[in-house]
Amino acid sequence: MEEKNEIYKANSGGGLVKNDKEAPMDDNKIMKNDTDVVAEKTNDDVVQEMKNPVLTLSSITVTPTAPRKLAVGATQQFKAMGSYSDKSTADITSKVNWKSSNMAADTISSSGLATGVGIGGANITASMSGITSPFVSFQR
Repeated sequence: MEEKNEIYKANSGGGLVKNDKEAPMDDNKIMKNDTDVVAEKTNDDVVQEMKNPVLTLSSITVTPTAPRKLAVGATQQFKAMGSYSDKSTADITSKVNWKSSNMAADTISSSGLATGVGIGGANITASMSGITSPFVSFQR
């Protein structure tokens, strides 16, 4: 995930406003969740701008996960979901590097579309930021 600088302003009621919407506050701090502070109100008119916490990818799940038979010429679309350090998830299908363990049997495109091309089986994985999903097997 990318770091972003965001501007927070004090409103007339003494609260904080982010993008013209009230932001959740805890002791004059805008909270991303229960533990991450993204901005602090330093006095009635000034809000200290802070970088959003950097999220770390912790795991990747590929679906469908059941072992599959993929006939020559048939296709199967895969989806990759990333789990992050703040317990959030995101569809990262188009951001991961897809890999087939046997390109002579099953290929996989950068968008996660697997195609049966020959005899044999293959394991499909998705990887990003040093994290690799458990494999999904294809057999013929």
